[in-house]
This record gives sequence, structure tokens and C-alpha cells, in this order.
Amino acid sequence: MKLHSYPVLSYCHSTTSPDKEGYLYKKGELNTSYQRRWFCLRGNFLFYFERCGDREPLGIIVLEGCSVELCKSDEAFAFAVAFQGPGLRAYKMAAEDQASMEAWIRALTSASFSYLRMLVTDLAQQHKQLCCAHTDNIDNIWPGVPVQSLEVKLTKTKNSSKSTEPELLKARSRKLAYGAQRQLLVEREIEEENFLRLHQMFGEEIEELRKKWQERKQDQLTKEDLIDLN
Repeated sequence: MKLHSYPVLSYCHSTTSPDKEGYLYKKGELNTSYQRRWFCLRGNFLFYFERCGDREPLGIIVLEGCSVELCKSDEAFAFAVAFQGPGLRAYKMAAEDQASMEAWIRALTSASFSYLRMLVTDLAQQHKQLCCAHTDNIDNIWPGVPVQSLEVKLTKTKNSSKSTEPELLKARSRKLAYGAQRQLLVEREIEEENFLRLHQMFGEEIEELRKKWQERKQDQLTKEDLIDLN
């Protein structure tokens, strides 16, 4: 795979916080011993440096079309980023402890575009099912949030007597127009406030579903990738 160095390095040196960073032990392709390297994960790019603070990375691993799995190794807490296909290598790495290894496996597994696409598809399906199940009763999804009508309803009153004074009719018309305009402004403010509350609550619900989905998928991947080292 060929990459343009300038945009890739610009992305590497971005001022935004990386998705994950820290030291790992990486097994070299020529030198079979494990070397301590500083890793920085940004999106689906895994950069590694000789040490923390270096400007130029030693290499880049593009996390597409690969699997992250435990592997047999003399080093403890070892795992590999393996690419499928003839002539493609597997990057063997080792963490310093069990917690660090599990955190890196979770981060690398969820870094690819294919994973995000699968996540979006699954969340969209859940959202569709929720909307279909609660179409007739929206209070079941967001209890306690009033739903305002988008139409301005003006009540008409019947007068028992008609005034024959033109000025009185004009004054009454101006008063009704002012009242209707004021009611419209109030209802618009309420609608905007309710929309913001709905947007916030919906976002929290989606975030919670996303966390549960990631935990469920990670448990499945861990069970599938677990290798008996005895």
C-alpha cells in the first residue's frame, strides 16, 4: 500500500488527542527480539516510534482487513495484528500487563472502518425497531418530556353582540393579532427547548447502546480469539 507522506504525517502530528497511546513491545521482522516502542493510535492508523516525543514514526500499520488475536510467544501478554492473504505479515506485540493488553486489543479491534460501518448498521437497526415499537406512545421512549404540536392553534370566541364602531373593530383586531404573534413566539421557544432536550436524551441513549454493543462484540471476539497456551 502506498500513502502520501505529507497528509499522513500531518495526521500523525495532529494536536487532537489520540485514540490511544503508550508503550508496547514489538517483535521485529528481521530482528526477532522484542523492542520497546511508543505506539499512537489515530483512527485506523497505528503509528509507532522509537520513543515518546519523536517526530518521525518508524512505521505505520493500517488497521483494515486485519484481525487482532492472542498469540503464542515467549513474552507474556502477547498478541498479534494479523493480515489475511499470501505474503502478508503479522505484527506481534506484547503489553506490560493483562489490563494493558486487553485495553489495546479493544482499541485496535474497534479502529477499522469496517467495524464502524458494522456498528452504525447495528445501531440504525436498533433505532428503527425502537421507533416502530413506540410510534403510538412516544412517552415510553422519553418519559416526562412534553410533545408540543407544530401547529399554532388559535381559539375563536363568539361575540354575542357586534360592535358597529370601526375603531373598536380595528383595536380588537390588533389585539388579536398581537396575541396570536406572542403565542406563536412562545410555542416556538417551547418547541426549540423540547427539541434540545430530546436531542440530548436521544444522544445519551445511543451512546449507552453503543457501549453495550461494543462490550457484547468484544466478549465474542475474545472467546473466538482465545488460544490455550498450555
